[in-house]
Amino acid sequence: MSTPGELSLTLSANAAPGRGGQGLNLLHWLRALGPHFRLGLFAREGCDGFPATVPTQSRIGRLLPKVPWVRRFRGVQVSIEERHFDRFVAGHLERCDVFQGATGQCLRSLRRARQLGARAALDVVTLHADLFSGELDQECREFGIGSPISVASRRRMVAEYAEADVIRVMSHVARRTFLDRGVASDKVVVATPPIDVPPEPLAHFREPVFRICFVAGIEPWKGFHHLIQAFEKLNLADSELEMWGWPGTGKVRQFIEAAQRRNPRIRLRKEIVRTAGFAEVYGRASVFVLPSLADGFGYVVAEAMASGLPVIVSTRTGAADLITEGVNGFVVNPRDVDALAERLEFLAHHPERLSQLGMAARATISRLNLDTFSRDWIPALRGEKPTPPPATQP
Repeated sequence: MSTPGELSLTLSANAAPGRGGQGLNLLHWLRALGPHFRLGLFAREGCDGFPATVPTQSRIGRLLPKVPWVRRFRGVQVSIEERHFDRFVAGHLERCDVFQGATGQCLRSLRRARQLGARAALDVVTLHADLFSGELDQECREFGIGSPISVASRRRMVAEYAEADVIRVMSHVARRTFLDRGVASDKVVVATPPIDVPPEPLAHFREPVFRICFVAGIEPWKGFHHLIQAFEKLNLADSELEMWGWPGTGKVRQFIEAAQRRNPRIRLRKEIVRTAGFAEVYGRASVFVLPSLADGFGYVVAEAMASGLPVIVSTRTGAADLITEGVNGFVVNPRDVDALAERLEFLAHHPERLSQLGMAARATISRLNLDTFSRDWIPALRGEKPTPPPATQP
């Protein structure tokens, strides 16, 4: 049994702490693991007293986005940068007790860590790559755009699964996709991320319209188009669909613009959520919806719940773990526009339920903190059995 700080742990993620979903995930790791390990860090930049060893972006990575026809092949761009980051980390990695890398960008690093005698841990923020990339491919084809996950990237992720001693996933939804594909159950550990809960609920439900809130990168695999279809199907009076994010491609932008011409109550807010403030984003909404086709967790779902909003998610969104049907939100099947429309119609016609569902959602999220996050994952990093949760008082 090791004591806090006795073991050295090197974290590796091609992200900036606190920026975007991957960056927020990395920041949580630094805060949760810092008191228990001697940390080293490979990342785009350091933070909070954790200096990072940062690779310089590859020359081809700088040039590719400037080549017009290459922009369609987003998977190639991502793959090149991930492999460049991985080579840098593998070449500069020093001896440590545990190495933890981010999926898709650490195959060489995992192998090098094992050569150095380290325990190899893999942090997976998505569903299993075979399912995740398959869903992305299908949705992107419908829009005539390239998937951000290339065949080479998918193969590299699957190879990482085999190379790692232990794999962290963000939800039981994600874990099931690994077990269904033959990964040993004792190798896949769920560590749900911590969420900061505001002191008071932000959602007040006093707006004169029924406002549906969507927050995500506006990409096909997030299911935004299915939400637009459900909203148009409802044709509710005094309603609004407010989408926060940026269209990932020109064809996605054209799809949204066409929908806005048909229905001006569809609003696109191209603003950073944390800059606008949660009170503006979630506080004015009636319900939050993320009908994702493949999402390992979905931080925005938890943020909405922490703000006191009821939520609707798909069964392929990891945050579905948190939903008790009809108590703090609803879960629908991916691509099921009719089911999504039915849940929205119910909430629109029963406004008295919004606050009840929202308070239950907030209570659910209040249990997700750094202590539970650490309890689930730190023993796995050390090769120990997980620490059981404390007994609840009767």
